[in-house]
Amino acid sequence: MEVHKILNKLGLKYLHEMFVADDSAYDMRNPMNIVMSKFNTVKYGKKSISYTGAKLWNILNKETKQAINIKVFKRFIMLWNGLTCSCSNCTPWSLKYR
Repeated sequence: MEVHKILNKLGLKYLHEMFVADDSAYDMRNPMNIVMSKFNTVKYGKKSISYTGAKLWNILNKETKQAINIKVFKRFIMLWNGLTCSCSNCTPWSLKYR
């Protein structure tokens, strides 16, 4: 939700530079992706909003990313049955150590 707000300039102004559109010269299947930031540590890199936000945004379908406002975006998210994220924030602890 926060990524949608930031990308549509609805969030806090200082956060607008946190996510950058992936302007690739290639004709990609999903042109609305954002660049995933590189990281050196797990605590301040892989678990940061700039990395996990980009990762989760990039797995959303095109229709969800193109939602015209936050209300429509929320509706798409509630109905979305897409790919499941396997990051440590989304995976229950009990499933990680089976």
